[in-house]
Amino acid sequence: MHPVLKSLISGFSFSGNLREDVPAFLIFHACPKTAAHSRSVVEKARQLAARFELDAARAEAAAWLHDISAVFPNDKRLEISEQLGLEILPQEAQVPLLLHQKISAVMAEKIFGIHNTTGILDAIRCHTTLKSNPTTLEMLVFASDKLAWDQKGVPPYQAEMQAALATSAGSGGMGVSALSVAQRQSQGDPSLDAGVLSRVESQIRIRVK
Repeated sequence: MHPVLKSLISGFSFSGNLREDVPAFLIFHACPKTAAHSRSVVEKARQLAARFELDAARAEAAAWLHDISAVFPNDKRLEISEQLGLEILPQEAQVPLLLHQKISAVMAEKIFGIHNTTGILDAIRCHTTLKSNPTTLEMLVFASDKLAWDQKGVPPYQAEMQAALATSAGSGGMGVSALSVAQRQSQGDPSLDAGVLSRVESQIRIRVK
């Protein structure tokens, strides 16, 4: 394990249960707000997984771990990413907050033993920006994170996203305009700049068979 990650587990005892370990780990590192947010994302993920008949265990695992890198301050994320040997896009170097999804994926694998054969790491790795041609799990975690708004007020995209989910549930599919959602989030979150948004397709529709 990389020394920068090994230092995070010193003095912490793992139970082997993500439902216990993730919030305890975040609180251990003085991130109680992130622990509360993660719990909310898990609840949303559980609801969406049930609605669309998806694997609830994988959805919950990705939701628990999506923001685990909150233990690193934002002003340290670029340095941490370099130390971990992560690919850093120009937009991410400009807005280091975006790197938290990649760092979280590394932590989920190296600290919490998650294997990417389940798709969980990929879902964590793109939960903020999403990506073109996402899997159902990736879309579910992205949507859960956006619906579990942890800022002041009501997210400007909430009603549209909930309506889209309700409509697609009735037709047996899961369809969300990812770019529209991300653009609305960017109104309250300057971390999502035009360069990052350009990487998200204007319309992504996932059909759940």
